[in-house]
Amino acid sequence: MRLTDKQMRDAQKLLAQPKTSPFRYLNHFKLPGDVSNGYKFQITGHSIGEIATAHVYSDAVTGTRAGGDGAPIIIQMITSGGMIFESESQVVKVESGQVGIRETGEKWWVRCAPSTNSRLIIVPRSLLPPDAIRQIHKRVRRFDLETPEVQFIANYMELIEEQRRKSPSSATDCIAQYGLASLISSLIRGDNEYGSQDFIDPIIASARRVMDKHLLDDELSPAMIAKEAAVSVRSLHRAFARIDSSVMSEVRQRRLQGAHDDLIDAGFASVVSSVAAKWKFSDSSHFVRHFRAKYGVTPASYVRERLKNAEIS
Repeated sequence: MRLTDKQMRDAQKLLAQPKTSPFRYLNHFKLPGDVSNGYKFQITGHSIGEIATAHVYSDAVTGTRAGGDGAPIIIQMITSGGMIFESESQVVKVESGQVGIRETGEKWWVRCAPSTNSRLIIVPRSLLPPDAIRQIHKRVRRFDLETPEVQFIANYMELIEEQRRKSPSSATDCIAQYGLASLISSLIRGDNEYGSQDFIDPIIASARRVMDKHLLDDELSPAMIAKEAAVSVRSLHRAFARIDSSVMSEVRQRRLQGAHDDLIDAGFASVVSSVAAKWKFSDSSHFVRHFRAKYGVTPASYVRERLKNAEIS
């Protein structure tokens, strides 16, 4: 069937109505006239302070943005389908696996491919510094979803959302919006602050704090860490996999460091078994094996060497 003019207008109004809709800032847009196979548009979202964020699924849509002062910045993380943005000077295609960032104040012709899934972030211009906005003036910036900076933003948002579900707070949202805006600004400007060498995933940072708090607890496990860090167990495992590690490997390394420090303080080799038990290694041989792998010597040899050096000095 084909949509009537009234049905088309009603559909356009409905799609543009939600605050988190990617079509809210299009002045004119249209659906395909032939919808004999049906048409699907789905959006679920919320606000983080003044920032709106949503998961969006949309079939084909085209539209234009006539520009205007004060229009927000839109970030779209495309996981399937794609978007095309055309201005007087360029045509930019943002495909699945990419992120597109643009200012909606510029005049754009927008085309959305059928079956497009995206994560949408709508940021007021007032939250971004002028130098970041200049980087996207009259252009669309593209990034790969797998770059560390983009993953940092995605993980940060996931952490915020899990905390909101657990304990919603307007004060937390206010703080979170500025953190998110800062990360987006750094991505746009190409800052090294959150580059691949230096950035720390917020999930990993939270997990490490929980680990350090409970290193001497028998119950320390991925499930316990995930619960206290307010993330899912799956998200926790994925975060450590991205740095070629695992949750319990991280726990073991931190326990080894604690055991190492205790051996230095104790000052004699006969305490190895008690140190191993304190730091939750199943037995002394297990502890010795991991200690040697990390420090190159057995715990007893390490302590003897330190005592010898202390006597000489």
